Amino acid sequence: MHMGDERVPDIAAVESPPRRTLDYDQLSVGEEPIGGGGQGVVYRADVPGSEPPRQLAVKEPAVDSKTIDNPEIDAFFEEAGTWETVDRREREKPRWSDSEHVVGVVEIGDDLPWIAMEYMDGGGLDDRLAVNPDGLPVDEAMWIGECVCRGIEIAHNYGIGHLDLKPANVLFRETPADVWDVPKIADWGLSRVLAEQTGTVDGLSVKYAAPEQFEPEEFGDPDMLTDVYQVGALVYAMLTGQPPYTGSQASIMHDVVYGDQPDPPSSEQSVIAAEIDDAVLTALATEKSDRYRSIAALEQALRAIRTEDSDADRATDPDQTESTDTWPMFGGGPARTGHRSTVGPVDSVTVQWSFQTGDRVESSPAVVDGTVYAGSHDHNVYALSAEDGSEQWAFETESFVDWSPVVVDGTVYVASFDNTVYALSAADGSKQWSFETGGRVKSSLAVVDDTVYIGSKDHNVYALSAEDGSERWSFETGDWVLSSPAVVDDTVYVGSDDFRVYALSAADGTEQWAFETWTNSAPAVVDGTVYVGAREGPVSALSAADGTEQWAFETGDGVVKSSPAVVDDTVYVGSWDENVYALSAEDGSKRWAFETGDWVESSPAVVDGTVYVGSNDNNVYALSAEDGTKQWSFETGDKVESSPAVVDGTVYVGGNDGYVYALSEDDC
Repeated sequence: MHMGDERVPDIAAVESPPRRTLDYDQLSVGEEPIGGGGQGVVYRADVPGSEPPRQLAVKEPAVDSKTIDNPEIDAFFEEAGTWETVDRREREKPRWSDSEHVVGVVEIGDDLPWIAMEYMDGGGLDDRLAVNPDGLPVDEAMWIGECVCRGIEIAHNYGIGHLDLKPANVLFRETPADVWDVPKIADWGLSRVLAEQTGTVDGLSVKYAAPEQFEPEEFGDPDMLTDVYQVGALVYAMLTGQPPYTGSQASIMHDVVYGDQPDPPSSEQSVIAAEIDDAVLTALATEKSDRYRSIAALEQALRAIRTEDSDADRATDPDQTESTDTWPMFGGGPARTGHRSTVGPVDSVTVQWSFQTGDRVESSPAVVDGTVYAGSHDHNVYALSAEDGSEQWAFETESFVDWSPVVVDGTVYVASFDNTVYALSAADGSKQWSFETGGRVKSSLAVVDDTVYIGSKDHNVYALSAEDGSERWSFETGDWVLSSPAVVDDTVYVGSDDFRVYALSAADGTEQWAFETWTNSAPAVVDGTVYVGAREGPVSALSAADGTEQWAFETGDGVVKSSPAVVDDTVYVGSWDENVYALSAEDGSKRWAFETGDWVESSPAVVDGTVYVGSNDNNVYALSAEDGTKQWSFETGDKVESSPAVVDGTVYVGGNDGYVYALSEDDC
């Protein structure tokens, strides 16, 4: 099949119904359940009036209770909120215009708990497997797997893991007979915010559970790679008619944790090609590090095989990841992990282009949809063509723009030393709004859930409306806030010169906890741990839940302005002792150190097994993430305090020599 496969439906025809205000008492709710699981039971309901939709599904708690103090009711409301968040992101964000794979939420009860949602007239995947005991047609099974990946990717981009992907949670909307029905993901009752995720998940479906859901101490806590495993298990079941492991619950748990990998799908169905076996078994790897690096990488692999793409071999290689066209903010995203799924230049590099500004460029570039955005000490924010570096537009502020822009949904958010936060049109640089703080702003913003988070020298952390810049809340610390906030779902993590790292509620700014250390660097938040460097002290790992210190590592100089990057259980960070360090994320032990010729204030970017970082010795370095060996270096005309952004084989970085550089593989 090729991309023009006529069996692939137009997803616009199955668009989720719009949100609307409903009164439960006016719904005609059926007496017999049509489904259930997780936190509740599902009924079909007719909607009065002529306004569509005329038919919905209504989910109610499985417990018989009228009080919202009941823990089961609280859990039900939590599911409703998570489900609505993921559905809203799919509806509202232009990036997801080609996705319609989350069951739509129409209304959520207020005083009494219920969820009115899209009625899925095509039944569930469990029903289809029941009537197809040998599995579904191979192409259709692969396509359904792609669709599930696209729906889950939306959740992952907002720090949410589903963690309970099984056939009963994949439902279908019917389409004309000559095209495939459209799958959508339901039942977010076990989903977790990954920054808060610890331990196993109660209530999971054993047949589709990953090893870490049984033995987190051995395999790590459930996270995004758990969903990769579970999609692999779904595809396995669709191809063969049965899950990867069968038998009693105890035997399945033993085989998943201690046994060999399941037989390849082709052992059950000889028509299944070897590359499909490779893709499915890669997703089902026992160790997380052996799986695809992201749900998007798995989606690419399935699509490449189904469409007979020439990149199929590359896509099924677990050491390769999908190529994305974005590095939207400092640290790659609001969790500031310093990592995104893309590729970078490994061997010697050449200057693809350079753009000269009027002063030094400490700002780390943001790269979105073929455009590079960077600030300069010359007071300007620039938009440059990623292809050739030509200037698309420039916006002049009243002072230095030394920190990094954020690009979200067609808007560039950036702060200036003129005390002001700006929102600019990504298309032409026109100002949409501005917000003036009481002091200079030398902090990179984070934008999450339509809210802009930023620190200021007026001692405050601010949360602003992304739409109009109005202040939602502010939190006053005891000194300058030069640290760039990290935001993972409901918590903002940020440092202050009052010798504290704070965890604040993203909703209202209330303090959750504070840890004593002096930091200007951005925290990185991964799997329930906050990693942060100190101006006078060690690199620390803190519990995201309560701020307790898990471990500390002292560098030779004791000054760490570099923000940590965290990838594959390793923390990468630079120090004023001129070294780049790789530390165990588990206990802080040193794995390797690479010595440059001067301070390392640049924050590492880690992409596909390579660490990219600048040094005050004027160089940009590419180091092996495994052992720290130098793969290449590029010398600029001055210090490199800017942190690299890496997108589709190119490193974008600023220099104190006033240039923005695009460095790509040297073909010679």
